Amino acid sequence: MRSAVFYSAKGGFWGKLHLFPLKTFIRQFANESFLKRWAWLVLLIVAILTLTGGVFDLPLVDRDEPRFSQATIEMMETEQWVIPYFNGEYRFDKPPLTYWWMRVNYWIFGTTEFAARLHSLLAGYFCALAIFGFGCRLYDVRAAFLAGLGWLTCLQVMIHSRMAVADMPLVLAIILVQWATWELLKGRRKVTYEKHEVPTEGGEIREIEVPRQDPIEPRGKFSKWFFVLWFSMGLGFLAKGPLIFAVPLLSWLLWRWVFWRKHKQPWGKLQLLTGSLIALFIVALWGLPALVETSGAFWDRGMGEHVIERGYKSFNDRLVLPIYYPLTAFISLMPWIAFAWWGYVKMRRNWDERAAFLLSWFIAPFLIFTFYSTQLPHYTLPGFAAFFLLLFMPSKEKIETGKWEKRFYWIVNGVWIVVLGAIAYLVLTQNFTGPRIGTLRFILACAAVLWLGLLGVGYSFRKPSVAQMVFALFAIYFGTWGMGKGLRDVSPAVALTHFFEDAPEGTQWRGVIYQEPSLVFYSGDKWKFFGHVAGIQTEQAMLEEAQAPTGVIGLEMEWRLEDFAKTLIGQPLSPRVDHSAEWEEAGYEFDEVYYMEGVNMARMSWVKLIIIPPEERPGDTAE
Repeated sequence: MRSAVFYSAKGGFWGKLHLFPLKTFIRQFANESFLKRWAWLVLLIVAILTLTGGVFDLPLVDRDEPRFSQATIEMMETEQWVIPYFNGEYRFDKPPLTYWWMRVNYWIFGTTEFAARLHSLLAGYFCALAIFGFGCRLYDVRAAFLAGLGWLTCLQVMIHSRMAVADMPLVLAIILVQWATWELLKGRRKVTYEKHEVPTEGGEIREIEVPRQDPIEPRGKFSKWFFVLWFSMGLGFLAKGPLIFAVPLLSWLLWRWVFWRKHKQPWGKLQLLTGSLIALFIVALWGLPALVETSGAFWDRGMGEHVIERGYKSFNDRLVLPIYYPLTAFISLMPWIAFAWWGYVKMRRNWDERAAFLLSWFIAPFLIFTFYSTQLPHYTLPGFAAFFLLLFMPSKEKIETGKWEKRFYWIVNGVWIVVLGAIAYLVLTQNFTGPRIGTLRFILACAAVLWLGLLGVGYSFRKPSVAQMVFALFAIYFGTWGMGKGLRDVSPAVALTHFFEDAPEGTQWRGVIYQEPSLVFYSGDKWKFFGHVAGIQTEQAMLEEAQAPTGVIGLEMEWRLEDFAKTLIGQPLSPRVDHSAEWEEAGYEFDEVYYMEGVNMARMSWVKLIIIPPEERPGDTAE
């Protein structure tokens, strides 16, 4: 019986995972229909613990979060639905679906960080439900449930389900596209359940229900899955552009010509021409007005600069590495990457067209972005659902756990314990100055709790334990909650809000060297940004200053993480960037400005800022 050998190697995780923790309740999950009925609730509870910690307190991080968040506000202020704006200028980076979803959140909850991120949080949970639904169709309910659980406890999923960006809606659309593709190509199986009596560990006989798949029933020409496929295509493009076409298409090609090449597929059932017209129609409802209103600039900038140009020009001039994504997978897929070798062995021994389909899907984003010059860890996120479905696929026979699977597991976890220890040593031994050293240590402690929670989740699947699993999930929640609290306390943009609130009406704010979009969101004002101190001393800048109150937020010094790391080998701590001489040369005396230190989360650096409030700007005179 498949359910009895779901994970069938001897000992520990490898032989006991079908006795998944939460013992009292989960025993009922031997009944397939019971598990299918209540899986959504268990996944919801896990999502609350893994995805919501700190979501109300965490300030906007990176540079895309405040841009998305503020652009939605400006669309609401201008009653605009087609063209997003940021800081009063066109924002061509992404299509509008994310802005529309965030707009609904703002209407309900107000313009808060939580409302800005709610769409990602919901999409992350909906992805888990879609993985569960697809897993039930591919394999069985237990495999589907564990795949959804793995998704919700994956580090990169936890990160991007907390971000006010467009990635999670895109990933949800890709999962639905792949699910619908399978349903259309492979037909439908009516699943019924047979009752079987199996012995328990205590020698008792227990009755369980085992699924039985009846013969395939062909689907109609315009079934619901046809519309799911092509509507998801259209909405996926509105979420983040052409990647919704690239990932499924490449995965289909890999499936047909590489991993399952001896088997033809009934591609006509996808109705590519009719479906493509539906998807293009959905895109055109927004795209044509956008092109007309911007005289074609949305295509030239949105596709030309933000898609094509980034393909051959690396983001922020970063070094392009061919092995970048396999390396970052050891972070993004934690803690589950530690089980990858075991999953590979199981996949190889249970190879069929389902495994070929999932492997093609998993590899597609890696292949696409390996040859894409801009490299960011989350770009491969559209393939993670396939990873978890492969990892938890049922086994047809008992699989003995080999020594290399065990070694791989402990090597991966051992490396990250060493890295965590090195970071802890680095932060705890640095001679930071200022009142926020306690907050930094608190953030580090919470990061350690989060990390231990992730490792605990993985270990709980290896050595099932109710107490350990519950502890691990709550550790993730409280670790992320504490990090959100701490990061808010050291966020310069959040701390600057009282300067923004006290400034005279109509103040023109200027960012000098420090050009972070978070300043625009937290001030609610339009900003002018300058790359050097001399920029605010030009004749034009002086004329603008005479016409309206002017405030300045400027960067004086910046320390990067690698600067702190060098102290581990005995080098002195010194700032990577030091503009203090420029500020002194410009004539700003120490008693005329304020100073602030904090974490610039867009660059993960420690910064020292100069704040010049409007009323204290040098040269102001009273009539």
